[in-house]
Amino acid sequence: MNDLSPAPPDLIKCGLTMAWQEAGPVSISDGGRLTFPDIGNIPGLYRITIRRATSREVYIGEATNLRRRFHNYRSPGPTQETSKRINGLLMKVLAEGAEVGVAVALEATIDSGHRRRFGRHPLRHRHHADRRHRRREPG
Repeated sequence: MNDLSPAPPDLIKCGLTMAWQEAGPVSISDGGRLTFPDIGNIPGLYRITIRRATSREVYIGEATNLRRRFHNYRSPGPTQETSKRINGLLMKVLAEGAEVGVAVALEATIDSGHRRRFGRHPLRHRHHADRRHRRREPG
């Protein structure tokens, strides 16, 4: 969909161009905890992909600090409901034999009629929030 026609003043229509960079697999350590790829203390978008024999599920989120976000998924605190849910899901699917991988997007270009490029820290001035997008696809 490439409709950039005029919108009401309170709406913005734009396109987003970004590239996912594979960061590596998620696994369960010998100690029984999730292990994530080593990613720095940087902001960015992340994609967790769960590959099962017959389907694929995708979770997309954003964080002001990717390393801290993955630490929270590995060791969620008692009040971190989202982190506890993601931890439980990943532990379950990995135990069932699914493959789980992480990719990150650290740069993006937004096209809203006036192109604007965000550098290596695209979320520097934004409050972090998870944006959940789950999609099931064959294989």
